[in-house]
Amino acid sequence: MLFRRPVQLSVLTERRARSPYGMQGGEDGQAGLNLLTRASGGTINLGAKVSVAVYAGDIFHLLTPGGGGYGSVTDAGHHSSKAAGGPAEKERAGESESTMVLRGSVHQYRMLQESA
Repeated sequence: MLFRRPVQLSVLTERRARSPYGMQGGEDGQAGLNLLTRASGGTINLGAKVSVAVYAGDIFHLLTPGGGGYGSVTDAGHHSSKAAGGPAEKERAGESESTMVLRGSVHQYRMLQESA
């Protein structure tokens, strides 16, 4: 986003310091970045939550995080939910995958609240 006049830029984003996590053996996703390239030169990593003055000619780059993967990579290629034996196939067959690994910032916050 190229700024044409001075304004106050406020950014409220997530998954900048920690990557989105994978599930059921899937790999973690890519963390996002909020970068500000100043017209005077130089690039600043703004972090996840910030409010900063920007000026004419400054450029804001919002690089969104990539989602975490689901399922592990097999010898024959990548695991797919649509493949035979995947979660969608098991659901149609009346089975369910009831095992879910609880982790992440929301889970950590909940555990702290419940332990108090």
